[in-house]
This record gives sequence, C-alpha cells and structure tokens, in this order.
Amino acid sequence: QLGHGKNFIGDGYRSFLLSDVSSPATYLKIDANFWRFKYTNIWMWGQDVREFAANANGRAHLRKYIAMHYLSINVSEKLNLGLFEAAVSAGEDGIDMSFFNPLMFFRSVEFNRGEDVGNALLGLTAKYKFSNNFVGYSQLLIDEFSFGNLSNLSDWRNKFGFQLGAKWFDALKVKNFYLQGEFNYARPYTFAHQNPVLNYGHYSQPIGHLWGANFWEMIGIARYKKDRWSGYGKVIVGKRGFDKDGTVSYGGNIYQSYDIRVSDSNNSVAQGNTATLFMLDAQGNYLLNPSNKLSLFAGVSYRKFSVEAPTPAFKSDTNIWFTVGLRADLFNWYFDF
Repeated sequence: QLGHGKNFIGDGYRSFLLSDVSSPATYLKIDANFWRFKYTNIWMWGQDVREFAANANGRAHLRKYIAMHYLSINVSEKLNLGLFEAAVSAGEDGIDMSFFNPLMFFRSVEFNRGEDVGNALLGLTAKYKFSNNFVGYSQLLIDEFSFGNLSNLSDWRNKFGFQLGAKWFDALKVKNFYLQGEFNYARPYTFAHQNPVLNYGHYSQPIGHLWGANFWEMIGIARYKKDRWSGYGKVIVGKRGFDKDGTVSYGGNIYQSYDIRVSDSNNSVAQGNTATLFMLDAQGNYLLNPSNKLSLFAGVSYRKFSVEAPTPAFKSDTNIWFTVGLRADLFNWYFDF
C-alpha cells in the first residue's frame, strides 16, 4: 500500500507504537500473513515543520525518515504477542538505504551510523482473550533503558511508556453494550532525542500517544447500539508535566532536546508544571446511511484543565461544548488532550 494518510498499531484507544493522531504522511506499507504470523513493514516520510528547523536554503522543511517493523504472533487461540521496532533518520543527506531493510532489529544499524544520526525504539505487545466477550491488552515501548540503573527508575535514561487495558463486549449480558478501560503511562523524555529532528514525531505532533511524554492517563469508554440509534460516553483523567519557561526540559515536550533536561536523576512522571486534566464526552447518533456512516448527532463535552503555575500558554480553565450536526465518520478525530 502506497499513499498519503495515517496508520495505527495496537488494540487500545491510544497507541504508543504508532497512532493516527498526527497529520497525514506519505508512507509505504507491506503486510505479510503466514501461518500464525503477521509481519508489517511501514516506511514513513515525515517532516519537521518548526520555523527554525528549515534546511540550508531556508525554505523547505527538514525531512525525516521513519521505518517500522511489527511482528504479530498468535501463540494460541487466546494469546497474541507482538514485537515492534522503529528507526528515525534525519534527511539532510538523503535516504539511507539501510533503513529499507525489511528485516527486524534496526538497533545495529543505529550503532553503525552513530547515535547522533539515528533514533531507535523497541516495543512489545500482548493480547489475551479471557472469553469470547472479554479481552485484555497491553503495550510496552522502550525508547531507552539503563540496565545499570534498574534500581533507580528516576534516572532520565529510563525512557519508556506502557499501556494496560481491557474490552468487554456485550457487557453485563446486554447485547451491543461495550465497555473499555485503559491506563497509559509515559516516563519523562520518552520519544525525545538529543537532536529534536530525530524525535518520534511528525509535523509538530507525536507519532505515538498524543500527550507526548511525562504523563499518566486513565480512560473509560462505554458504547451502546440499538437498531439505528447509538450512543457513547468517555471519561479521561490524567496528569501531565509541562515545561515552566522553555529553557529547561522537564520531559513532556518531545520537541525539546533532552540535553537541556532538568536533572539526571530524581525524575518523576508529571514533573515540572504539573497539570490535572478531566474530560467527559457524551454523544447520541442516529444513522441515516449505513454505506458511508452518515448520521445525525448531538453531544456535550466537558473539559477541566488545572495547572499548578498558570502561564500565557497554559491557563487553568473549564470548558463546556454543546454540538449538533450531520457527519460521515470517515476519519478519527481527537480532541482529548
């Protein structure tokens, strides 16, 4: 598949490996299925569009190349495991053909080229089917990990994120009633790099979780459908750590170099200018045309953002939106950040 669009890897509402929250990108995708295995290659042509990230001619944005491999294995009828890796390369000198290698384990490629010209990430996924109606899932994304400091997880080099979640279909024995719960956690400086062009992002947005790093988040989702009527409710609670003045990085902004980190140790999740978020979204729909999911909808959204030290960029605020309209659900739109 060759195109300009979005991709998603995972079983959750969010994804640390690859999510569809960032702007569309040019990509090449190859899927191979054999026996109990599914092997996916994705090559993305990304861009760093920050004003000061233009190349020498001062006009074109810096190009970046992101290659991903994902191997999914059905170990049994109930258990699925996955291995993931991604490599990011800057594009000043053109495409490095080694990143078109369709086989896994890019880390050796990064070491051969030097850590300053590439960034590699590793991931693990697991999904277990407890019953026909109940499924548990998880993700672990490792950007960097200091095995010599396992006893000190506050070391800045322990950059990782993980996800735990569950889905319940026909919940409480009610047909078409769906429940989902999810917990997401990302250490400070995850997805960031010494050279911000090599971070795990595209078009000034993360490629993984849309909150970036330095946060924890809990999500609850409920959906119900009967005939052409449907509705859903979503609750999100979390804490994020923002930078205070931009001169020092507390690990939440993946477009800040980790060279200006606030500390080598004693780093904790949501450090910095800590903000608490609470979001509630409820919506009802009536399906008009099943072929393109054209529907009438009405809903209400509530968002409360409380920041420890308000700044012009981050102010404590409470918002309520009422919506009504006509739409076709062709894309996923995210407003919960």
